[in-house]
Amino acid sequence: MPVRAEFKLNLRDYRTAAYYGMAQRNRTGLRLMLVVLGAFIIYVITTMILNVQLIPVAFFVVGGYAVWVIILCAGTETRIRRYIKDPETLLGKDTVITIDRTHVEVEIPEKDIHCKVPVKDLAFVFELTDLYMLYINGQETYLLPKRAVTEAEILQLRQFFQKMLSAKFFSRFLKSKKKR
Repeated sequence: MPVRAEFKLNLRDYRTAAYYGMAQRNRTGLRLMLVVLGAFIIYVITTMILNVQLIPVAFFVVGGYAVWVIILCAGTETRIRRYIKDPETLLGKDTVITIDRTHVEVEIPEKDIHCKVPVKDLAFVFELTDLYMLYINGQETYLLPKRAVTEAEILQLRQFFQKMLSAKFFSRFLKSKKKR
């Protein structure tokens, strides 16, 4: 079972995680925005077909959501830029993550980081298209890019985390009736 990944975290990995986090924190508002946008499109098409005058307030509501999304993205990009310039950044640092049947171990020698945590004590694990987000706790997260492991290891990790963490493992690749 042991999976050992050696890699350097890059900006694309960090940006993926940052935007995923932003979307998770704002998922209710973003879902509501999609419903409003869909209703607005139907409304515009209907008014065009029926040749009825549009109510201007609808544009303000959709415009408000557009401004909100722009502000969310700008805030995320600002945090990414700050992280790039932060002397404590982990971008470009040699990282080794080892996952065995009982522990997750993260080593970043250049930053003198050595963290070994029992798998069952992980707060959450998210599997995204290109990486795993390993939440040690609410404040400490490490990213494991899938490019650092083989396809067989990706499948092995997915099954392992699902078995060990069940409700604390979230993946869009699981075939499950339960919505996560």
